[in-house]
Amino acid sequence: MAFNLADMVNNRKKPTETENISDTVYRDVFELEPSKDNFYSTDPEKLQGLKNSILLFGVMQDVLIEDVDGKDRIISGHCRTMCCRMLVEEGHEEFRKINCKYTKVNLNTEKFPEDKDGKVEQLINKLGIIQANRFREKSDWEKMQEALITEEVIKELRDLVDLQGTTRSMIQATLGTSGTQLERYHAIQKKLSQEFMQEFQNGNINISVARELTDLDEKHQDEALGLYKKNETITLPEVKALKEKQEVGRQVPGQLTLDEAIGRRRPPEDGTVIDVDIQIERFFESLKKSTTERIQRRDKNMSIYMLSIIYNDVRIRNGYLNYQGKSNGILFNPGSGDEKLITWQQLAETLIEKYGKKQKAVKLAPMPEPQKECPYYDANEVFLPDIARMINVFLENAYKGMGPGNTRRFRVMGTEFAAVQRQKEDDFVFYDEQGEKVCYVSRERMAAEYQKRMEPEEPVIEESDMSDSDKCERCENAAENKKTEDEKQQIIELIPEAWPPELKDIPVPSMIVMDDILQDAEENLKNYLSVADQGIPGRTILKYQLIAGGLRMIKNLVRDCLDDENIDDGKSVMEQLPLPVTRNNDQRKEWLRNYKDWGLWYTDEHIGVRYYKYDFANGARLIAEEYDRDTVHSQWVSDHTESYYMHLIGGPEPERKSGIPKWTQHGRYNKFPNSESELVEFLKEVQRESK
Repeated sequence: MAFNLADMVNNRKKPTETENISDTVYRDVFELEPSKDNFYSTDPEKLQGLKNSILLFGVMQDVLIEDVDGKDRIISGHCRTMCCRMLVEEGHEEFRKINCKYTKVNLNTEKFPEDKDGKVEQLINKLGIIQANRFREKSDWEKMQEALITEEVIKELRDLVDLQGTTRSMIQATLGTSGTQLERYHAIQKKLSQEFMQEFQNGNINISVARELTDLDEKHQDEALGLYKKNETITLPEVKALKEKQEVGRQVPGQLTLDEAIGRRRPPEDGTVIDVDIQIERFFESLKKSTTERIQRRDKNMSIYMLSIIYNDVRIRNGYLNYQGKSNGILFNPGSGDEKLITWQQLAETLIEKYGKKQKAVKLAPMPEPQKECPYYDANEVFLPDIARMINVFLENAYKGMGPGNTRRFRVMGTEFAAVQRQKEDDFVFYDEQGEKVCYVSRERMAAEYQKRMEPEEPVIEESDMSDSDKCERCENAAENKKTEDEKQQIIELIPEAWPPELKDIPVPSMIVMDDILQDAEENLKNYLSVADQGIPGRTILKYQLIAGGLRMIKNLVRDCLDDENIDDGKSVMEQLPLPVTRNNDQRKEWLRNYKDWGLWYTDEHIGVRYYKYDFANGARLIAEEYDRDTVHSQWVSDHTESYYMHLIGGPEPERKSGIPKWTQHGRYNKFPNSESELVEFLKEVQRESK
């Protein structure tokens, strides 16, 4: 009887209530043994996200175990078990026992009578572990192990049972791995050095680099490893350069051909002196395609790198070429009176100058001459009313910073216009939404209008010309200005102590202004990081990182200053920020997690606990209870982690669904916190009430 792989899994004997599976049991996580067939990573550093999720929400899925000689062995749930062990070691004893279910499935003996020693069952269990981890996030190395182990299991099964289909088709159906990808896995398994295999397993190199490394022999893999250790990384172009160097070493002119290896000895070296310019031409003709393309694209940096990597120790003396590659450059005609050393940079620049593709010049279409019906304003000619309104808006919103060749768009009364500053004609031309010209304005006239409209000169009034009332008003203004200066001085003197001396010349902003500015900086940083791999200079990225980081630190300083100003005898008088309008649960969770923005309410210095509160219009009060960071270092918990708990007090009676309240209501403060999910439901109700 022939089976496909799905049959073998589905035709296992169904578990009975008494024989194979039971209800949930509770087992000590330190007594559970991992399966010897599990190859998936349980590295604690990679499980921080899952651990934090378990800490907040608990273990959402039971661990599947089996009884093997009186010991509980894990079938599925190795990562969950490891996370619970880590939490127990951190002091969370509530995670010592975990929900488990026994599962012991045997093959149907009626359909598989030949499996007397349980070999088929063992192989199927190997596939079971892979299927149990089917939808988890996996590294390239784990995906490779899945495919190779599945292939091995299928081949062993073929010796025991009659399977339908080819091995590759079954791997494709089980894992979605193509035949091409399987070949890549085989190449990596067979040819990749142990050192690079370890780096591949650790996730330090990706599968593309790993596959390219397999094309290198042992010598060049060692060279690649040295480069990796030096730079702490290795890129795909670097590996391809080493691959080309390997090919050059095999096929350089002057080496033995097949005929020479069979019938003749290697010809002697020819040290004939050859003109350097001629050698450079011949050298370019001998380059591989990948290097030639870099030169033709005028990629200077990569050309230098590839030349130095590929030819740094190549020696050719065959009468056609006569050079010796060195670490610092290429030495033409070595040992002769005409020897010449050219650095790799000089060589790359020379080749690019001679063989690089010239960039096509962009031909600019000439600007048409002004139409006769289109007005041209110069000197003191009076603007038409509509044009005057357009010019005024342009001066207010788009004129400043505009230079020759620039184009600016702006809107006037719901209509979009475009202004172009022409360089040759030395004027401005305006277009409407249909692309029709509206008018021309000379550069001198535009500058004069800007000076008049945006920077009006204050008239100089002689004191003798002023009336008594004007003099009195002038005195009052001077007094007011003096008062303003005194107030400024007072503000400087009253700057909170939390404001560092380095910022004394910078005013303390409000939290609303601070949040607004920081949000813009974070958005700019996010946009630059999203295109960081498209040639954006690293210095530019760093600048925006420093701006965002500095603003984050200043925000904390502002919060400290507000705490100093608004806490009086332990009672906060800080004005409460209005509750924002939230449109989804993610925004509500974000508001809850930003509880520090509510303002510090009370601090218990004895035990290092801070309390933040928010009072709702419906009479409810939400208290965030924040504890100090743990001073005991743990490899499982970040030293910068703060723990907090939410307590909802008072408010309306919660709505019930199937008799269960949507949130837990407390009449007074107690030690039992509310979950984030409960508080999200409460915030939904608050928002419905406000409407």
